[in-house]
Amino acid sequence: MNQSTLVKSLPIVAKALGRNMGVKVELDASHAWTDGNVIYLPSLPMQDPGVETLGLGYIIHEAGHIRYSDFSIDYEEFSPIVRKLIGIMEDIRMEKCIIRDYPGAFKKLSNLVQKLVQDGFFKNVTTDSSPAAILCGYVLHKGRSQMLGQTALNDHAKNSQAFLEGVMTPLTMTRINSVMARLSSAKNEGDIVKFAQEIAQILDEESNRSTPPQNSDQSQQQQAGNDSQVQDQIPDKNQSTGDSGEGQEQEDDDSQDDDGDTPSNQSESDESDDLLSGSSTSSNDDISDDNGDASNGYSSSSAGEMSQEEFDAALQFMKDILATTENDSSDLPGDISDAFEHLIENEIKEAANQRGNYAVSLAPTQIANLTSPGDHQQALDEAQAATAALRSRLVQLVQAQTKVKRKTSRNGRRLNERKLHRIKSGNLSVFKSTSRKKAVNTAVQVLLDRSYSMRSDMPVAARATLSLTAAMKKIPHLSVGSAMFPGYLDSSVTVLTRQNQTMDQTAGYYPLVEADGSTPLLPALSWSGDNLFAQKEERKMLFVVTDGVPDDMKDCIELVKNLRQGGIEVYGIGINVDKKMMSMLFGKEYVSMEHVGELAEATFALLEKTVLAA
Repeated sequence: MNQSTLVKSLPIVAKALGRNMGVKVELDASHAWTDGNVIYLPSLPMQDPGVETLGLGYIIHEAGHIRYSDFSIDYEEFSPIVRKLIGIMEDIRMEKCIIRDYPGAFKKLSNLVQKLVQDGFFKNVTTDSSPAAILCGYVLHKGRSQMLGQTALNDHAKNSQAFLEGVMTPLTMTRINSVMARLSSAKNEGDIVKFAQEIAQILDEESNRSTPPQNSDQSQQQQAGNDSQVQDQIPDKNQSTGDSGEGQEQEDDDSQDDDGDTPSNQSESDESDDLLSGSSTSSNDDISDDNGDASNGYSSSSAGEMSQEEFDAALQFMKDILATTENDSSDLPGDISDAFEHLIENEIKEAANQRGNYAVSLAPTQIANLTSPGDHQQALDEAQAATAALRSRLVQLVQAQTKVKRKTSRNGRRLNERKLHRIKSGNLSVFKSTSRKKAVNTAVQVLLDRSYSMRSDMPVAARATLSLTAAMKKIPHLSVGSAMFPGYLDSSVTVLTRQNQTMDQTAGYYPLVEADGSTPLLPALSWSGDNLFAQKEERKMLFVVTDGVPDDMKDCIELVKNLRQGGIEVYGIGINVDKKMMSMLFGKEYVSMEHVGELAEATFALLEKTVLAA
């Protein structure tokens, strides 16, 4: 199970999802966008079902583009209608690839589409729709419904198909369906470019007929067979060199979602495990397989004879599609990315105004960027002098932990002469061997409360935190960082020492810490969890030094519980705090003291029981 699967903090899950899909997700951006390498999102609430559906779905969708789409293709050389068709069909191909490689993505993308249908992003084709909108609506709705099993679009697909069949010649409809049925065979975006060009070529050819084709049924069958070779006639200059989309497509005859048409807004733990771990064990039973048969979900209505008036109207309809301008194309259905900035901003506002789920910024500040340090060595020497005896005890514990244990075994290269007598009794354990307890690589985060109630004790607390951080930095296999909350400049935290920094670089900042503000522990916990999940060490530990009741007690209790379920050990260090409060927040995993002067002793005692207990 991925460590961050069970953490019900949307910011943590969003960033962990990106890491496990091989892309970077940055929060607290001014708006939602991607530069082709990083996915940017605005600040998110800790929990909200609507924002979760949009945010996680968007991350998966954009991660699919980053992983599978070809950004080297120059779209400017194509006509507006071809560009729009490429965008629609590439979304379908790309999402099928990401569902294949990350099975948990199926549910979240289906949830996203369900919400976009409810919010009116995917609009039904109507009598007011332009010819290009009818064609694009059919390709989008039918393709997503049929290829991706996104059943929320089933009715849209039936409606757009009925509209298109009512205004298109039967032969043209059959030829377009032949292209649609081959979408699942596309290996990369270069193939999608060919398919879009082929549809445009079909429209051009059919719109230039002078009379309705005779023997329509026979003509359609013959032309549908010939269309499978049309791709060879289209220039290959747009063929993508990437082959990331190639792979065995998944097969199933059932295109219905296991849960029906109403997706859950809750995070399903088993699907999240698959998604965050990248497991490919799921068969994705919800996705139907189109193996190139034009009758497989893309059949046209029976081809009857058309009157000359109907035929002329159909020709004009196709010419109007080909004549679509850049201005016209902006009103056509398209990429989810096109409207996401507006959709996510509205959803975040709705979450705050209607559900009380306010967005929280987790962007940290770095104290090194805000002020000039004092003397690093002097600060370090003063802190270490005050805790010399404790540090000596800690060193002894570290040595005891890694002490070599000598024993005899049944095999080896060196005989233990003092044990040779055992051979007479059949005991062959006469070889010398040594063993050392395997150290577990551990990432540690120390979180210091600098709220206003700490004002009189802040210098001592900061020095004790410096001593604690510096001492742990000396322990092998430990990666240690420290931060304080609330952060400077209204940030969630201000980082004092990063995991990859030495105390010689940061010790001079600790004496400068000043107390201010309330106790916003919730965003600080969330930031710490995300920071620890991003570390490569197997074991992860969080020490929270606090002297007051957090602003969001109930939510903090839930988040501490979820962090522990996700694999992070959370320990509380209370300073003159009611033990009942500490117990509610940290369970049995805490120490408390009446005065900050006891902090060093208490925290080192906690280290003995935790860090060195592995």
